[in-house]
Amino acid sequence: MLISEPPSIAGAIAPLVDPAGFVTSQLGHIAAHPLYETERVLSLQLGNLYFLLAMMSVVLLNTTTEPRVVHGYLVVLGIADIGHVVATYAVMGAEAFMDVGSWNVMTWGNVAATIVLFTCRSSYLLGLFGPDRAGGTTGMRMGVGRKKGR
Repeated sequence: MLISEPPSIAGAIAPLVDPAGFVTSQLGHIAAHPLYETERVLSLQLGNLYFLLAMMSVVLLNTTTEPRVVHGYLVVLGIADIGHVVATYAVMGAEAFMDVGSWNVMTWGNVAATIVLFTCRSSYLLGLFGPDRAGGTTGMRMGVGRKKGR
């Protein structure tokens, strides 16, 4: 989790730095256009939310020693991952969604990268990286967490 969660800050860069490019690249068949103010603000707000999630991951997952906190956080992120992919599918439609060869970079991020994150989170929760073990004050990452005697 230490490796996969903090780099998700990359998802914040595109909507914050290039809102027009971010919005128009969501669906590869939509031509670039000057953004409506609502599209621009939604892009900036989404970028801010991605940044918030990345910072929460960095802080929370590197400071807590409580496995329950990490597990709860990862469950919530996993549910959001499913919603993210379902939303992308709902707008793209089945045919475009299944035509992986036609996906643009944004679609790969919205679907494939989200599935990779979901897989990592689920694998951790299923114990595939080993059990939670005693950790110090630096927090819980990949099997570090529960203090002895708890």
